[in-house]
Amino acid sequence: MPVAPPKGGGGQGSCQKAVVNSRRGGRLGKNIGSNQPKRREEPMDARSQCLTITVSVTIPVAGMNVNELEEAWVQAGREGMAKSIREMQEGFQLVHRQRLERREWRRRWIQTRLGPVRVEMLKVRAVETGQSVALGRDLLEMAPRQRATSWVERRAVELRVRGLSYRQAADVLGDWTGTQQSAMWLWRRVQARGRRRCARETEAIRSGARLTRDPPKHLYLEADEIHLKAQRSKTSSHRVKVGLSYSGRERVPGYRRPRYRLSAKRLYGGIESFETFGRRWHASVDRHHCVNDTEAVLYLSDGDPGLRQLREMYFPQAIGQHDWAHVFRDIQSAAPDEARRARWVGQLCEGRDDLVKRRLKRCRRDGGNPEAAAKVLRALDHGDFYGWKRFRDRHDPQRTQKIPRGSGGIEKNQEITIGRAMKKRGMAWTARGANNLAKLIFAWQDKYTWNSLWQEPFPP
Repeated sequence: MPVAPPKGGGGQGSCQKAVVNSRRGGRLGKNIGSNQPKRREEPMDARSQCLTITVSVTIPVAGMNVNELEEAWVQAGREGMAKSIREMQEGFQLVHRQRLERREWRRRWIQTRLGPVRVEMLKVRAVETGQSVALGRDLLEMAPRQRATSWVERRAVELRVRGLSYRQAADVLGDWTGTQQSAMWLWRRVQARGRRRCARETEAIRSGARLTRDPPKHLYLEADEIHLKAQRSKTSSHRVKVGLSYSGRERVPGYRRPRYRLSAKRLYGGIESFETFGRRWHASVDRHHCVNDTEAVLYLSDGDPGLRQLREMYFPQAIGQHDWAHVFRDIQSAAPDEARRARWVGQLCEGRDDLVKRRLKRCRRDGGNPEAAAKVLRALDHGDFYGWKRFRDRHDPQRTQKIPRGSGGIEKNQEITIGRAMKKRGMAWTARGANNLAKLIFAWQDKYTWNSLWQEPFPP
């Protein structure tokens, strides 16, 4: 089976020409499966040719089943890959033998989708400089300590991002590749890709390029924090700030009962300060939704002072909306009994907030919880409790959209991303390690962003 080189003439015509030349004797290395003497020709660029590797497979017809046939071809693929790597190095050193002196062969294992492959790497010495290099590593564009292909590394990182622990992901990967994998190796790969993702985000923010020029008619923003147990830190927990943006809700077809999902959803988050998070989240939303050109923006949060300040600093055109679920939970703690709790909730839903304020101010005298009542009063005094009504009167008087009254979208997305992957029993995190993994988890939510992390080789 022909194996194309990483660089050079990779077209179909060049491969056919290389095969013809190999029959005439002007190929790299030795002709496997042929006893004809080779005629030496003038040296040429070895990277512009193709290798022809022959692997013999003996398959008994009697008693053969599909499982044994599959194993035979996988073994042939391993043998062909090992031969290809050796032939490429031999041919390149033969062409450049005047400036590359052969030293020794070293064996190493590489994890591939075919399983572990034992390959031979040629160590050569430059005649002019006297420097020794690994020829196979440079020809194959491998990192100095790379022990797996990009396919294996990607599947390993995906297992961790999708919710398995490092040890569980290493066990599953070991079953796929046929050899035991190290959880520490997987941790290093996740951290390296997480740092790469952080660098990509910084490059995208500096460029300021937009992926779309059509702002949505309505845009909804939700922000919240989720706590992770801290390890080797002065604080007890790390706060992962999460920002969610979407253009509305759309019905999911194929279900008997109505089911909806968020349309044009984008997630951004990380362990960052409020200033850094607000600046980067605003740049991400503007890159995908053109928030600076959108006037119909509704900002939902749980009333945290830092999150409220984000809206004032980075989204001044947005209308604030306080999460109703948090207010109703505080009312349940503040009310002296269940009857008054239900009555106060009903009055708030009817828009009679002045009456509820007067009742809450007398909460201490009636035997309620004054601290919970003070939290409800602060939420009502900021004027964000009925923000969805102002948004509808200004931007959607025809009632074409279902305006959210709570931050249920961000709560669910936090649970299925950070909660399932990083808040299991016994998990504790450093700030840097948690941030790198969180960046990959949020990148996984968008297939284009996730695939872009694997389109180019990892830098050494």
